[in-house]
Amino acid sequence: MEERRISWKERKKVDKVAMSEDSRKMTDQAEWSNVSRPLLYNGKGKNETSTIHTTQFTHATVRKRNEGGQRTNHQQPHYDSVGSPSKLSMKVSAGGPSKLSMKPPREIDLESGTKGPSKLSVKLSRENFMSATDEGPSKLSVKPHRDNHELVGSPSKLSVKAFAGGPSKLSMKPPREIGLESGTDGGLSKQSVKPSRESLVPPADVGPSKLSVKPAAGLAPPELATQQGVPVTGAKTQQLRRQNKQQRKVRLGNQDEPQSYWKNHQGFFSIPTPKQAPQAHVNNMCPSGLALEHPAAEVLLEYASGGCPTLTGNNWSREMIEAAIARGTHKSARSPEAIAYFQSEIEQKLAAGQVKVYNWDDIKDNLPPQMKISPLALVPHKSRAFRAILDLSFRLRLESGATVPSVNETSQKTAPKAACEQLGHVLNRIIHAMAEAEDDAKVFMAKFDVKDGFWRLNCQQGEEWNFAYVLPQEEGKPVKIVVPTSLQMGWIESPPFFCAASETARDVAEDYVETPIGSRPAHKFEAYTKGDAAYQQLPAKSDGPLRYLIEVYVDDFIPLAIARSKEQLDHVARGMMEAIHDVFPPNEKDEEDPIALKKLKKGDGTWMLEKDILGFMFNGDEKTLWLEEEKRLALLAILKGWLRTAERSTKGIPFEEFQSILSKIRHAFIAIPAGKGLLSPCNGVLRLEPQFVYLQRHQQLKSTIQSIRTLLRESATNPTKCKQLVRGHPHYVGVKDSSGHGVGGAVVGETGACKPTVFRVEWPQVIRDRLVSWTNPKGSITNSDLEMAGLLLLWLVMEEVCPDLAYKHAALFSDNQPTVCWVERMASKHSIIAGRLLQILALRLHQTKASPITPQHIKGSHNAMTDIPSRSFGSEPKWHFKTDDELLTFFNTQLLERIPAELKDSYEGDFRAADAAFFAGRLEATTKKRQTYWRHWVQYCLPVGVDPYLSHVTTSFQSKARMLTGFAARVRAGFYGRGREVKADTTSAAITAIGQAVSLEHGVDPTKEEASTKRLFPLQVMLDGWRKDEPPTTKKLPVEVDVPEYLAEEGRQAHASPLTAAIGDLILIAFYYLLRVGEYAVKSGRKKKEKQTQQFKVRDVTFFKRNNRGQLRQVPRHAQASELLSADSATLKLDNQKNGWKGVCVHHEANGDAYLCPVRALARRVVHIRQNTTDDSTFLSAYFINGVRYDINNKQVSEALKRAAAALDYPGCKGIPIDRVDTHSLRSGGANALSLAGYTDRQIQKMGRWRSATFLEYIKESLDSFSMGMSKSMRQQFKFVNVEGGVYHDITSVVVDSPYTVNPSTGQTTEEQ
Repeated sequence: MEERRISWKERKKVDKVAMSEDSRKMTDQAEWSNVSRPLLYNGKGKNETSTIHTTQFTHATVRKRNEGGQRTNHQQPHYDSVGSPSKLSMKVSAGGPSKLSMKPPREIDLESGTKGPSKLSVKLSRENFMSATDEGPSKLSVKPHRDNHELVGSPSKLSVKAFAGGPSKLSMKPPREIGLESGTDGGLSKQSVKPSRESLVPPADVGPSKLSVKPAAGLAPPELATQQGVPVTGAKTQQLRRQNKQQRKVRLGNQDEPQSYWKNHQGFFSIPTPKQAPQAHVNNMCPSGLALEHPAAEVLLEYASGGCPTLTGNNWSREMIEAAIARGTHKSARSPEAIAYFQSEIEQKLAAGQVKVYNWDDIKDNLPPQMKISPLALVPHKSRAFRAILDLSFRLRLESGATVPSVNETSQKTAPKAACEQLGHVLNRIIHAMAEAEDDAKVFMAKFDVKDGFWRLNCQQGEEWNFAYVLPQEEGKPVKIVVPTSLQMGWIESPPFFCAASETARDVAEDYVETPIGSRPAHKFEAYTKGDAAYQQLPAKSDGPLRYLIEVYVDDFIPLAIARSKEQLDHVARGMMEAIHDVFPPNEKDEEDPIALKKLKKGDGTWMLEKDILGFMFNGDEKTLWLEEEKRLALLAILKGWLRTAERSTKGIPFEEFQSILSKIRHAFIAIPAGKGLLSPCNGVLRLEPQFVYLQRHQQLKSTIQSIRTLLRESATNPTKCKQLVRGHPHYVGVKDSSGHGVGGAVVGETGACKPTVFRVEWPQVIRDRLVSWTNPKGSITNSDLEMAGLLLLWLVMEEVCPDLAYKHAALFSDNQPTVCWVERMASKHSIIAGRLLQILALRLHQTKASPITPQHIKGSHNAMTDIPSRSFGSEPKWHFKTDDELLTFFNTQLLERIPAELKDSYEGDFRAADAAFFAGRLEATTKKRQTYWRHWVQYCLPVGVDPYLSHVTTSFQSKARMLTGFAARVRAGFYGRGREVKADTTSAAITAIGQAVSLEHGVDPTKEEASTKRLFPLQVMLDGWRKDEPPTTKKLPVEVDVPEYLAEEGRQAHASPLTAAIGDLILIAFYYLLRVGEYAVKSGRKKKEKQTQQFKVRDVTFFKRNNRGQLRQVPRHAQASELLSADSATLKLDNQKNGWKGVCVHHEANGDAYLCPVRALARRVVHIRQNTTDDSTFLSAYFINGVRYDINNKQVSEALKRAAAALDYPGCKGIPIDRVDTHSLRSGGANALSLAGYTDRQIQKMGRWRSATFLEYIKESLDSFSMGMSKSMRQQFKFVNVEGGVYHDITSVVVDSPYTVNPSTGQTTEEQ
């Protein structure tokens, strides 16, 4: 699972655990997870089944809950405060004495420069300190420290000048501000330039400020565990990343399994009494409303009132500044187009007060102390011509040869350490949420962008000079210096400072959404969230459940919702936009509002089922994603150019280009699961870092590039299901072991049904000869390579023995750690053989559409089961089996006797679990009911102290009968359901589930009499009594052909919508082909695979046309629409159905009508779908409106049938009440039509695919001769009527109940005899 969001208070605990020795050991093991992005199912931690969730910037959102764990509806502020602010304050000084002493420095007023107390106080929460006391600021020892801003390779002379800070005398006279165009004086600035204490105090060999207190976890700046108390600078970013990765692994290993990535709307939250928001702030970010209740409010208020702290190291010398100005801008900013674009942009920034522009000649003799110059770059952008990025990572080289560290390298990390923890998880959480959503759920998506993101947070006064740059101009013009007052894109600390605000807004949005639906006022931008066709089809209001997920990626707020009404979507949108305005104050001018109006007008905020999110297109109906088309085409063009160059010339690819494109390919492969496994040859090139990459000299690398291009090309027509991208608890488990003689393994089912299988493969002699060993040290195949090959063979075996691996999870165990790591990363660093095997494995996973494999390490001592088959070729005499039958006999009879005593319980449990999964059957819905009833039964027994297994040793007959009848009575009353009384059959199913669960475990069903299939007598009497009291079941009655033809004619009208046409065609098809509703319509509220019945897809339809000799010939699948619409017959093939009969075909001829014909209706369905998608797995129930896909559901079919029956006056003409017409009326009506037309019960039984449990033969007759004339006969109307007690000639019950079995001795059916 993805990492869950952790609150500030929780972080205090996990950070302590993170660096413990035991926790370090845990991270050395393999995980049930995708370590690179979403760590899914962790195989470590609690009971070996810990699950992983998200680390959140939730800022300690602690909700009050009652004893039952439900959130209470209270009027108190939602957020518990991290601690009340103490009176401690840090004075901002003008500098300090040259010698270190405790004498406080002279204090200046930040605005006037006069003496006096500072107006900027840094508030610290009392809980932020290790020893929380009220002793005041005297305990604070603020010491200057040596900054990292040292010259690399610089002589001593330059080292001294580095701290000169400009002219010999510091003047408080402000520089002149100038206009951009005229260059004239813009007047004197009323604000003085505040010199930093760091710029005035020379470096000393002392540490940083050592406060006797510590900020709260999460809100505190980052700190290296190996250098506690030492500020972390940009130069230590890599160390910090490694530490964060280590801590994250530990947190993940200690988290519980999530219930859901979606939040279920409860509607219990009440808005507390609003606090007074600040009247003034220095930038365009200031918390208000509910944001003031957030634990991060104090930090955000500091940023709003005084700006963000910008500690970028020691001041630059004049030599450095002049060298940086002489270098000027980045070359990307020197083109005429870039200069013209930036000229207009800087004018807008000047008008908004976000920048100041100075003539270099006016300030060069009086340099501001903190002035640093970095090059400006202008890069192309998809939504505008250019995006300006200040290259603060640029290292300046002086004429002397010395290198000045970049601003980013010397910047001290002061932003909250948890602010950016979510950036790497947002996309993966969205993918996981999509994968978790039910197949029939529709996920609506929207986006809200914060305009001018980083520009909404200012620097502290005077520190803006750290981000100065040269204005791009034509050559020859006077140099102008641009000084932005806000945080800059390109500064290492801009993202965490901004994310502290945006993550707070996300948390607040969740609370607004948790208010009762309809309780929030309409928002001024609400109109921009409406308009999508899928949105318009929703009812205005609904009491159905609302599930939602709110994410934010820097300045992009991304709400997702599974809603039942427009009102619910409006409620989520209001909460989202209201929360943004609680952190980023709204503007009266809509164009200047923090919520980007320009993006709203483009449709970003509109609720849609298809949306561009973080570079990928998501489809909330199909739960698929694919790379943006523009990016995909650009990559394809580049790769095509590489391959063409390799074939036609000897030129190479510049390494920088190869590295850049490969990083984009990795990003694209987020949506193509097989792609990651292809990149091992590319990774080898990156390690070598050659000047050029020559594909023509490296055929394996060239082949890899070709495969990458193929996957990218195919991804446009076959979007990836999100289920194919996530890991989870395994459906199937495989374990293997490789030796020098062969490989052996076993496959069992975990949550999926799979026949337990053992296999072995002996290595060819050529492999044995090349194996590295003591006697063959120069061999080319290592033991780890053999283990990797064994794991690939294990997967190939699983493809054969596991029924269906599409979107299923599999766990593969190996006792070889390199193999586990290779499969975990789907990459090999050094082994070429392993890299190629990984490519094969990746492509096999892609072909089967399986979810990512979960590799697990197993100790060699615990792998005895597969040691046996891998060494069964003679290397171990006691395990030598000459035939496979001998090996199977051993596994089925003597295996447990050979396993060490300490491992027997473990293996017996494995086999028991495999048997339970196998006998549970393949119906997910039935299995879930069994598990649910067993869980309720255990809870029912515990308070009484009765053994849930009802062992005859510990439980008397009277106690057994009393507990079972009592539990049955509770089920009957609806205690475990919706509170309504259920039928006796439902109660009987609950008792059956208990009996089966105990029987699977102990071989005895305690709900039945000994040595009998009868239930315990008290149970049976009770169930019989309930059945007598129940009213008789009201069966649905058949309809004639006039109903489907009426609806088909409706869809034929010129003004008919795609929905009406689709319903008419599907109902006509269902009547003639005797279809169950689940075979042609979706079922709302049901997860995929819960039922065996499979829907018909486009690929299940085959059309036939007779040639000149009258022979049926298949029409090509890609034939023109006119050919399909003129077909003579059509076949439907069923993948699976209710009675478990697979691969059955149903054939019908055209009935002669040009429109009211099942063959023509099928053709119209296929043609409509093909006009909108090339995916042949699309359901026949699909219809498209403006390119957006929808599906016909069972309720729509039922409503249409009732409407048609009413229009045809079924109650008056046929005596059939409308409430007895439903979806089953089509199937039974078609059977009636066949019977009345004179077809035998056997023919009808085959056409409707009814059979008894023992019927195992396929239909022997050819489909065309068997079904000849049926559709024509079914068009007759026999005018049957309903009389009291049943239909006049209803043969449905006869067909369903008639025996249709095979005589074992004769091979004939009952009817044939």
